[in-house]
Amino acid sequence: MGSTLTGFRSSYSLRKLWWTLKEKAKTKVDSVGEPAQQARENNWPDTPPPPYATLFSQDRSEDPPFNAIAPSPLLASMRKGKAYREGLFLWYLIEIIAVTFSVDFPRLKVAITKSCPALIKDLGTGSCSILNENHQAGLEELCALVRDLEEKLRDCRWPSVRQQDKNLVVNVVLEPARKWKLDGEYVLEVFGRYKTSEVNGVRKAETLVDYWMPPHSVIQQRSKSSMLDMGDTLTSHAVLIASLKLEERVERELENAMATFQKHKGLEKFKNSQELQSASVVLGKPCCWPLSSNYVRLFGVLRFKADACNSEASSRNT
Repeated sequence: MGSTLTGFRSSYSLRKLWWTLKEKAKTKVDSVGEPAQQARENNWPDTPPPPYATLFSQDRSEDPPFNAIAPSPLLASMRKGKAYREGLFLWYLIEIIAVTFSVDFPRLKVAITKSCPALIKDLGTGSCSILNENHQAGLEELCALVRDLEEKLRDCRWPSVRQQDKNLVVNVVLEPARKWKLDGEYVLEVFGRYKTSEVNGVRKAETLVDYWMPPHSVIQQRSKSSMLDMGDTLTSHAVLIASLKLEERVERELENAMATFQKHKGLEKFKNSQELQSASVVLGKPCCWPLSSNYVRLFGVLRFKADACNSEASSRNT
């Protein structure tokens, strides 16, 4: 128990140090006189509420059961059990990573079907996604929901969050992330920063890597702070790919796409921050940085709920 508490305190201290450094970074002014971190936040589009948000009564004293008829793909996933949600989480994360690094989707689909021919029926037919239309809609809903929760927590509107929305994020994101031993805070932000749109018939996507991507001039100058953030983000995505323990063909396609992305962006030679290296040493495993403080807070309040639910379930089974 003592060693566990020591590890927890060390981890907490590192996270606190990271937040302190990020707060200091907010005071750094960019070329137009606006704090760099604030500029990122201001450029991020407003998050619309999840499409199912108005489908049910606003009376939060009794949220509708998950086994109710659900027109939403995301809500429908809640009716299919834990194993289904874990598989869906894996598909979603592979999709986000593949889009982030502009993977060759036809090659990725071939790798998936060779690894497990039974999955061919689940693959989408489009050339820019592995997901079918229903799963794409579910992913977009989930990402919008994560952003909505982060915004409400940031704006001190957490009491207005529906219990059903908390349950969805816990069951579709945090519980599967725990199964694969992924950093829940980082995974939440990976989903929250993922946003797709269509411009002139062309699908566009914004990702966590885009969020931390410094301007081209900064990449050329190798500005220390921004480049360390970018280096940590790329390392963290490599950690995600490795942690999923995918079949070798699939993992290789994602890794090759990431390497090509780095080459095209001039990011082949990057350094990691001391915070990332120290956290990995203290915790004894690869860690994911940088972390936005709001997503760390969101993870904290949702994890409390998840732990409470797990304790209640354990009590019923004993």
